[in-house]
Amino acid sequence: MPPSYVIEHLDEAIEKHWVRVYYQPIVRTISGQLCAMEGLARWDDPNWGFLTPPFFIGILEQHNLIHKLDAFLIEEVCRNQARVRKAGLPSVAVSLNLSRLDFINCDIFEVVENAVRKYNVPRDLLHLEIVENILTDRNKKIGEVLDRFRAAGYEIWMDDFGSGYSSLKFLKDQRFDVLKMDMAFLKSDTQRARDIIISIISMDKRIGNRTLAEGVETQEQFEFLREVGCEKIQGYYLGRPRPYDETIHNCLEKGISVEMSCWKAYYDAIMEVDFLTGHALLLIEYRDHAYHILFANQKSRELFWQGDVEKCKKWEEAFNTYNQPAVRYLRRGLRRVMLSGEDEELAYPLDGDFIMMDCHRVISYNGRCLLSVNCRLHKVAHEGELFRPAYLLRNLFYLYDKVATFNLAKNEAIELTQPQLRSGLRKLPLDEVLREYREQEVYHADRKRFAEFFDVETIPERVAASKLGSIVEAFRTKGPDGTLIWKTHRLTRISSSRGAIYFCVVRVSDAQDLADYEAKCRD
Repeated sequence: MPPSYVIEHLDEAIEKHWVRVYYQPIVRTISGQLCAMEGLARWDDPNWGFLTPPFFIGILEQHNLIHKLDAFLIEEVCRNQARVRKAGLPSVAVSLNLSRLDFINCDIFEVVENAVRKYNVPRDLLHLEIVENILTDRNKKIGEVLDRFRAAGYEIWMDDFGSGYSSLKFLKDQRFDVLKMDMAFLKSDTQRARDIIISIISMDKRIGNRTLAEGVETQEQFEFLREVGCEKIQGYYLGRPRPYDETIHNCLEKGISVEMSCWKAYYDAIMEVDFLTGHALLLIEYRDHAYHILFANQKSRELFWQGDVEKCKKWEEAFNTYNQPAVRYLRRGLRRVMLSGEDEELAYPLDGDFIMMDCHRVISYNGRCLLSVNCRLHKVAHEGELFRPAYLLRNLFYLYDKVATFNLAKNEAIELTQPQLRSGLRKLPLDEVLREYREQEVYHADRKRFAEFFDVETIPERVAASKLGSIVEAFRTKGPDGTLIWKTHRLTRISSSRGAIYFCVVRVSDAQDLADYEAKCRD
């Protein structure tokens, strides 16, 4: 085909839709959801068939006509966004490439704004990609236009990062939201190539950018990029460019669901997590009243489950039950971090040693919370170390949900929790503690029995009359997700104390005790 054919038939191709927008999926690695697409030009000519993009795009750039094609693509993408939104379907953000000539031969900002206003498309659904050779032009207008785009609410992406000689210079001078690195220039898949990718991702996080790898073709590439913290991927591994509806259908067939736009900021916050920490890393998400392992790097998989996928699934299942004391302790600690937003160190027993877990709340939004947990193994050097006070207290919290002392004579309660052991113990009025616990935690049908059990006037007499030196009763209490759980409450007098001081512990009831408790409630 002669190049003149493209020049002479461009307007006709646009008018008759020989040129169409094809969409290639972009998937968020951490969730596996479709979070964006790239809009690409395809020319299906009635005389010559499909023209390759490098061929017709190169000709249009050489003859200063590329701005016509780009204006048409912008119009088509916005029109399709309006169609999707009108149909009540989830909207997916689309990125489009802008040429250097778009900034010279037309007012590209007004072209985009006119299309967005015409179809009433939110600006966060349109991302603009540029290649670094745009910025090599000495015309300051280009940088000023990019600033206008950003101020108006558009994301600016750098395409083909690393393929030019001055990428780092422009990262210093111009801010980008996403850097797209092409896997093609690292196709050798050597350790050296992987180290370069890791360095790029690490740099991106430090300067506040997000990273997208395009040209991903294999499961192995996807797993590697996910492991090192690359946030988004694009490539034939996910699907070839297709018309919009076909791309959506193809993704859904592969089990790739569409990310709702309201969750974009939530998952973008993962950018702050250091995937290259060197430690075992877990990302745990709380949603739908349960904890889910969103991500576990190789070190954490080996540390907790010896790389066995089935063990990982069983651990997650156990994590959402109340059967194992150590898991209950971990759940309570994560819930404190989730509610307070304060970092906390927890210890999880494993084969006679401890996994020290540094827990951090990444983001909380609309009933979901994302927690990052950095883990390191602390080996117990000798058996005597297990009997140090800190370890004894820690194991006490594995067994009990609450541990407290009651001074009946002074009307004082001291509740022990892991954070309080570090920050100092607080004395609270005993009657207020019991009343608040009864009204907020105990099931209303059990509150009368609760009040009778914790009647401070009769506690000394009842404990003294007990053959075991303690009294015990169970009440239905609210779990973290609002469900009712039977919890056993035990009161024991501290024998070495001079006054009326009692030790109170609360734990999830053993299964064999539940029948007796339930029968008592029925009676």
